[in-house]
Amino acid sequence: QNDGTSLIYAVFTDATYYKEKEEEYERNLGEFMSVNPNTLCAARLNLTRNQCDDFRGATPFIEEMLRADTADELMVGITELMTESDEKEKFWRNFNCGSLLGYFKAGQHQATATYHMIIEQGKVHWVTIYFKMVLNPHTGDVEAIASMVDSEQVRREEEISKAIADDE
Repeated sequence: QNDGTSLIYAVFTDATYYKEKEEEYERNLGEFMSVNPNTLCAARLNLTRNQCDDFRGATPFIEEMLRADTADELMVGITELMTESDEKEKFWRNFNCGSLLGYFKAGQHQATATYHMIIEQGKVHWVTIYFKMVLNPHTGDVEAIASMVDSEQVRREEEISKAIADDE
């Protein structure tokens, strides 16, 4: 002020919400890094920027077939490993970068699907693909932790259980 007195302005913010979001983000990254013996590959995707980061494949075949710079390139690579053309179209429609962003904005933060896929030359298995979407508290970007798990054994056990139940 003009009379020589000083004014002090202070702003207080409850940081609990932001701290919880940051902890959730870090926990999800930790899950991405955890090892599952049936995991074929995992990646961190920035859906807002259409980027594919931290890709890891369990085999040289998967590394070669799915390495990508963008989230959508990864999705295209996944469709190329699918054996059924109708599955390819459905996967692309449901899991391209824009669709995943739409799910997140609608409040759906996880998505899962199972398909027949080539997991190595001449070997086709049931594979389950998981997407877990989070808001990066540092950038405000929507990111997804994506992983593909060989679920052939689980599907076989389900089919055996169903056959036994049908017989009874």
